[in-house]
Amino acid sequence: MKQLSDLLEEAARQDAPPLRHTVDDVVIAGKRRTTRRNFGWASVAAVAVAAAIGVPQLLIPRAPEPVPLLVAPATTTSAPSAAAAPKAAYSFKGYAAGRLRVADPTGWRLADQNAEIRRGATTVGTLTVYNGGVDPRRVYRDGTVTTTDPVGGHPAVLIVPKDGEAADAMLAWEYGRGAWATVAMLEPNAERDARQVAEAFRSSPAYDVTIPLRAGTVPPGYQIMSVTVGGGEATVLVAPAAAVRLMLLDPDRRYPSAKFGNAFSGLVFELHPRTTGFLKPTGSKVVCETYENATNGQPCAKLAADGRYVVEAHGPATSKRADAIAMLGGVTVADPADPSTWYPLDKAFPASAQPYRD
Repeated sequence: MKQLSDLLEEAARQDAPPLRHTVDDVVIAGKRRTTRRNFGWASVAAVAVAAAIGVPQLLIPRAPEPVPLLVAPATTTSAPSAAAAPKAAYSFKGYAAGRLRVADPTGWRLADQNAEIRRGATTVGTLTVYNGGVDPRRVYRDGTVTTTDPVGGHPAVLIVPKDGEAADAMLAWEYGRGAWATVAMLEPNAERDARQVAEAFRSSPAYDVTIPLRAGTVPPGYQIMSVTVGGGEATVLVAPAAAVRLMLLDPDRRYPSAKFGNAFSGLVFELHPRTTGFLKPTGSKVVCETYENATNGQPCAKLAADGRYVVEAHGPATSKRADAIAMLGGVTVADPADPSTWYPLDKAFPASAQPYRD
């Protein structure tokens, strides 16, 4: 099974979203590919270089189906405030939407948070909730934005990304003042489902982003850009602090590709089951490898959680193997299968690596 680093490499060589987007788009695209693998999905993360890290935007393969033009009853809900939440936090929880269910969020990025939309055990779409002030109409300004019927009495639009088709439209709505969200369905004829998910959405008080690993060491000059968890796996993308600073100054948290090239400029922590991945550590020994494609950096891995999982660390081509080994040396792992044992992100990484600081 391919890890995030491999997805990123493929995205760079093939059909990755253009760097005009945010890093989140790449994360979302990668996550969607991972979700397909885990749930038999036909088309939510490769690190979106451009409205999750994916990251969500993860990591975006096949775009969502069209959304409906139905009128919804007026409701009110509050918008999260980045200023009121200086640390990484989620602002909504899982909920039912007719025959569908939106899971608890599993992706956090500088621009947004996202969660899978499921029908039973099958993932059929993605809910993306943008962090305060980020506007998907600007994020996708190179695409087509068309006004549609309100959602809960709030303004709504259909967005077709650049080079997309009408079938690629996603539903976006302003659920609170300056607070936007999108629904992207991956099934055909899912318009009614998409709007049902949007109408049932409610924000919640902010709560901690948690992950099943804790890093004792992060090289100076790097800060967290995105986090993705789920299915016994976790990925944390840590970008150059200067890039993160520029993203925070940008209203839409776009990755400054003109200055920093692309998302490969950062460091990556990955946790996954021992049965997956290419590096095969044994005992307490750290295993490292140098890929032919230099963008993979210097990946190293070690066993964790009683040998049931592997934790990897790797960086850009300019990174040193000693950095990856040092990063792994300080990592401790909770029980990936038990979220109650996970660490709050602001406690899992050093203060110097936190994106939001006083």
